[in-house]
Amino acid sequence: MIGCVGYMRHGHEPEALRKVVRKAGRVLRAMRNSTPFDAIAFRGMSGASIAYPVSYLTGIPTVNVRKDGGSGSHGMAIEGPNKSIESYVILDDLIDSGETVKAIIRGLANRMIPAKQCKAIVLYHSHRNDSFSYYDADADAGGNFVEIPVVSIRL
Repeated sequence: MIGCVGYMRHGHEPEALRKVVRKAGRVLRAMRNSTPFDAIAFRGMSGASIAYPVSYLTGIPTVNVRKDGGSGSHGMAIEGPNKSIESYVILDDLIDSGETVKAIIRGLANRMIPAKQCKAIVLYHSHRNDSFSYYDADADAGGNFVEIPVVSIRL
């Protein structure tokens, strides 16, 4: 028997994947109507397993901020569409230490997309509905306090 980590159930069981992707698609379409954004940013296998099918359903492009910093076979730290991305939402399973979210924000800031252009964090394995805050020491003008709304779509 092959084991399955609970938070990755959606990646291994088609019905669980269908439910998460459909709900994420509905939430992101509605969110985009009230708060326009250009792309869905994600990181890692868990993020990819949801982001790509949600992109297919919604027509919203994805941006993959690689964990390995681009040392993989393609040599690219960030992969996305061949068009300008000015704002984005982060799609992730949950926020624990916040390091994944900060790594995505830093990676895109290195591509000239400032942290303030992250319009929301959408979580698919969490009940958190508040905001994510941190001090971005690398921001323009010597630092910046960043606060981003968090929306949970947990079924």
